[in-house]
Amino acid sequence: MHTLSYSTQTLHFAILGLLFCSYRWFQDIITESAYQGFHTRRVVQGLKYGMLLFIVSEVMFFFSFFFSFFYFALTPSPWTGGIWPPKGIVAVNPWLLPFWNTVILLSSGVMLTWAHAAIIAGRRRDALWGMFCTIIIGALFTIFQFWEYTHASFCINDTAYGSIFYLVTGFHGFHVIIGAIFIFVCWLRAVSETNTSYTQEHHFGFIAALWYWHFVDIVWIFVFFVIYVWGSFGAWPGCSEFYFNENIGHLKNAAKFTLALSRESGVTMVAVCFFWKYLDSIIDRLDLPLWEKLDDSNIN
Repeated sequence: MHTLSYSTQTLHFAILGLLFCSYRWFQDIITESAYQGFHTRRVVQGLKYGMLLFIVSEVMFFFSFFFSFFYFALTPSPWTGGIWPPKGIVAVNPWLLPFWNTVILLSSGVMLTWAHAAIIAGRRRDALWGMFCTIIIGALFTIFQFWEYTHASFCINDTAYGSIFYLVTGFHGFHVIIGAIFIFVCWLRAVSETNTSYTQEHHFGFIAALWYWHFVDIVWIFVFFVIYVWGSFGAWPGCSEFYFNENIGHLKNAAKFTLALSRESGVTMVAVCFFWKYLDSIIDRLDLPLWEKLDDSNIN
């Protein structure tokens, strides 16, 4: 790792430190909520807004990668052969393993929503099965993603396409692993017969995991249609000519470019509308607005 002394040991130590801090943080939150009764309405409200802001920061994180992809795809340079994907890159077929990975991941979101409905209805057994199935499906998604990496015809060093592809899909896979761990912790809290961590009225720990998992699902929809589907089509009609031609009067190329962009981005725009509609529904479901007087009584 950069040929530095003790670099690998430092990385392992950092990972262990991160895991230890995460474990103690989860432990403190669970203790304060389930056993000490510190999670009043005001505290839960703050946790909700904190989780939403965290998801917004994750949106900005992935937006930077998508922006890079759009930049290189819409303005392919001579070093990539003037086309996208670059010359010599054999893109992954989006309708084989990536498509089934999409079906798998979206089905996991359905299972987790079923678990949420079961918690609200007081059906503990169904809630446990829903969380368990979500964890298993998330693990299958990760395995299939790793199999795709091992069989891809390009690596992360193969032009900007390879770098962006592996960064976007890799970080998304990392978020799937974190989300599965998050849900596994929720499953452990709910599996005990005597544990009162989750009630029909008070289960924000699970709701936070639900929000995070749906965010992962939505990001994957963008990854599938932008990175896999769009990224496998090749050069945009007239894109290279429009970018490198110094004569602005060539409106024909610009019209072809705009028409292609509008046609292929239609699905993406629909997904954006659904995302904002979903985010708006989440905000509407928050118990109390920030400016309303909050009751400090225990809600457990």
